[in-house]
Amino acid sequence: MGLTKQLLNDRLKVSIGSNFELEGLQEANRKTTNIAGDVSAEYQLSKDGKYVLRVYRRDEYIIVQGQVIETGIGFVFTADYDKFKDLFSKKTEEQKQVKKEILDEKKQSRSE
Repeated sequence: MGLTKQLLNDRLKVSIGSNFELEGLQEANRKTTNIAGDVSAEYQLSKDGKYVLRVYRRDEYIIVQGQVIETGIGFVFTADYDKFKDLFSKKTEEQKQVKKEILDEKKQSRSE
């Protein structure tokens, strides 16, 4: 069960929720289960969603270890590619030229 809300023009996503068992060993979980056990927040550092900062807190019960609360922060980088080698290859001259043209257009529009 969970709830997710997006804020700040959909750049911030906050999720709250919890997992629970419908059958089985529920007695051990009942004493320690927190209704809003799992909380996470993701913020898109770039508008295209290529760079994301993630903060989370997970609350779970493990039979051997007992109650475990995991808290962390992460940085996510997302890249689109057609072939695996494209991740590591340098940009072609055509791609460099297109990028240069875009930058030149931006400079011209700022000066006007």
